[in-house]
Amino acid sequence: MIDKYRERVKNAAEARKGEPLYNGSLDHAAVLAEAMFQHAQKEVCILSGELNARVYGRADVVEQANLFLADPDHTAKILVESESALDWENHPLLKAISDNGNAEVKVVPENVRGLYNFHFIVMDSDSYRFEKDRGEPVAIAAFGDKKGGENMRNIFSTLWNSSKSVARNH
Repeated sequence: MIDKYRERVKNAAEARKGEPLYNGSLDHAAVLAEAMFQHAQKEVCILSGELNARVYGRADVVEQANLFLADPDHTAKILVESESALDWENHPLLKAISDNGNAEVKVVPENVRGLYNFHFIVMDSDSYRFEKDRGEPVAIAAFGDKKGGENMRNIFSTLWNSSKSVARNH
């Protein structure tokens, strides 16, 4: 079942026509995160509560993030809502990117967190996975939806500019 979903995501990412993909599980979320890193041409931005390791800590996601960040022109920006979630030594993705200058992590201030109830990952301002309710893994995704992607990228920029950088603990 997950292989069929993975194939659909791959086809959508390669076509970049903006067709919606639905997902309702952590497995689907991980497939989409992996595809975002794999198909991004410039930037991946993540807004997450705690950067759930069952999604972002999977070996395939971490591998694609490393491959993406190996290009000096690529960047990853990660916003989390809880500084306590930043376990640099044990979270596979954080551990992998901790020494990469192309990756930056910030924490959304508590007073800003109450202004929204969603999470998302946006790639190159034209592709995304959007969770309407931060408490559920149910989401919609699209590759090549420029209008939706730009909107999410603008929201991300606003949150990014009001968030605080965190020191990497080694």
